[in-house]
Amino acid sequence: MILALGHASGSTGCLQSNAMMLPKQLNARDGAGCRCAWFEANAPLTVKAAKYIVGEVMKDESQRNLVRCTEMVEQCFTSRDFIEGRRAFMEKRKPAFTGSRGKFVGIG
Repeated sequence: MILALGHASGSTGCLQSNAMMLPKQLNARDGAGCRCAWFEANAPLTVKAAKYIVGEVMKDESQRNLVRCTEMVEQCFTSRDFIEGRRAFMEKRKPAFTGSRGKFVGIG
C-alpha cells in the first residue's frame, strides 16, 4: 500500500492527492515515481515512522502498538534532522538529513 500525502510539486508536474492505494492501482500518469521521490527526500526517521504507523493503522485496533507509534513520533521531533529541516526551510535550501536519532540540545 502506498500513502500519497498531497505534496505540492508544481515544478515536477507530479499529481497531487491525498489517497491510500495499492501499488496495482498506480500507473505512470499517477505520479507514483514522484511520490516515491518525495519519500526519499524526507527525513529518514520521519519516513520510517510514517511507514510503521500506516502499517499499524491497517491492523485491528486491538493489535496496534500505539506506544511504539508515539515513541517513533517523539524520536522525529527530538532528532537532529528536525532541527536541520527547520534550518533548511528558513535558509530556503534543501535539508541534509542524516537519520540521526541523537537528541538535539538546542539551535546554534
